[in-house]
Amino acid sequence: MSAKIMFLGLGSVGRPLLKLLLSEAVFALEDIMVTDFSDDALSFFLSAGGKKDNFLQYEIDSTCYKRVFDHIGEGGFLICLADRNDSLIMTEECVKRGTHFISASDDQFGDLYEEQTVMYRDHFLKYKKLSNDSKGKATGMIQFGMNPGLVNVFTKTALKYIVENDKGEYVSGRREQLKKLIKENNYALLAKELKVSVFLESDYDTTESDIKEDPETLYIRFGGVII
Repeated sequence: MSAKIMFLGLGSVGRPLLKLLLSEAVFALEDIMVTDFSDDALSFFLSAGGKKDNFLQYEIDSTCYKRVFDHIGEGGFLICLADRNDSLIMTEECVKRGTHFISASDDQFGDLYEEQTVMYRDHFLKYKKLSNDSKGKATGMIQFGMNPGLVNVFTKTALKYIVENDKGEYVSGRREQLKKLIKENNYALLAKELKVSVFLESDYDTTESDIKEDPETLYIRFGGVII
């Protein structure tokens, strides 16, 4: 089968996303495939109405990742929400095939994993080259983390700032037309009209908490929430 969209990993993030896509009728269920090694993910997919033939139950590593592309090709969407997948290699494969790629992280295949202190910088430079080489082809969204809602807000705010403040000839001559796209909430077309293809977001977390730390407890902070 050839899918229009494939999930690599169907866990706590993928499941509500799958439900949302189905409730909004973005994709038909028969056009959706999932690759996940867990029985729990399979049970969820079947309970949502999916067919077992559309579920590939194995763990992706360096020896088998190309099997994914037997089922998804040009114009399709590949969404990686699982760890231990080499996002750079998957991006390169998607660019070759014209497949749109969305990945929550930047990782390495589990069977080849090794600690690399400069991996993210090296990958960034390669992503940058891929971005230039793939213009007009497939779209890739890489390393957006598990908080895409916040990233959406940042992206929309940045696009609105450009429309409202850019004094260049290109934006000035189209400002009212661009403002209309903002009013229509059509930010994808707005980015296309502005010829914006890449945003780099960097932050310094200054979050403070009044939680009294227990020396016997490990605290992990995600986006300002301490758990």
